[in-house]
Amino acid sequence: MIVDARARVRGSEFGAGDGDEGSMRGYLTCVIGVAMVSQLSVDAQEPRGIAAALRRNCEAGSAAACSNLARMYAKGEGVPQDKPKATQLYQKACDAGSAGACRELGGMYLEGNGVAEDLAKAAGLFRKACEQGDAEACGHLANAYDTGLGVHQDDATAVRLNQKACEGGDALACNNLGVAYDRGEGVTQDKVKAALLYEKACKGHIAACGNLARMYDRGEGVPIDKAKAARIYTKSCAAGDVEACTNLARLYDKGEGVPADKGLARQIYRTACDAGWLAACKEIENGRR
Repeated sequence: MIVDARARVRGSEFGAGDGDEGSMRGYLTCVIGVAMVSQLSVDAQEPRGIAAALRRNCEAGSAAACSNLARMYAKGEGVPQDKPKATQLYQKACDAGSAGACRELGGMYLEGNGVAEDLAKAAGLFRKACEQGDAEACGHLANAYDTGLGVHQDDATAVRLNQKACEGGDALACNNLGVAYDRGEGVTQDKVKAALLYEKACKGHIAACGNLARMYDRGEGVPIDKAKAARIYTKSCAAGDVEACTNLARLYDKGEGVPADKGLARQIYRTACDAGWLAACKEIENGRR
């Protein structure tokens, strides 16, 4: 089974980019100055102090400050959680030219998080951020075209946007582009290209590792290599990919690419079943494992 990770709405998905803590502190250093930062009291360096500094600079017109302050309100860090306030600040930052803020705001409209769900508006915000070079936003927009969320469904446009996002370093987009080539959706089917994209994406997205392992397991787009498949399945399984765990259990059960170990296979099947993967549960229920 191809692991299609194109449903990009995840708790960790919206909240990266120019709203992370590292960029917040880096921003303060640049705006306030190294000397001034070193003179801040201990309290001022805590989240409340940072929020106050960001608020002042946001009011002075800094898009980055507004975006970082929005993230704090969205997460309730240093300020009471206030998602409508976060939405307003992201909008202000987006209007002032922050691509990351446009992406984050798009995510809020996509999920109905702090605002009424509006898929068309979410797609428009992702488009705006993508046009400014935000790779992750291009990936979100690709997903919109792939699924028809807020736009007319268009596989070819989804492929083009995933290509742009992948080239910009979005590992999930590389995986999703691999899925398109794997299935022949919006492009001519090309298993070799799919495998190359999965390999690139595996460095940053675990679903791609499971897909890459499957290619080596079956010899699709690459020479069959059960041992390599087992190694990649192990990595994916350890990261929580229960389908990869099930496939790894199968290899141990049959002794393909690894020494046969039916006891270990049963343990892995049980772990995957307990995590909710029905295929592993069926292996146990059928009494074969």
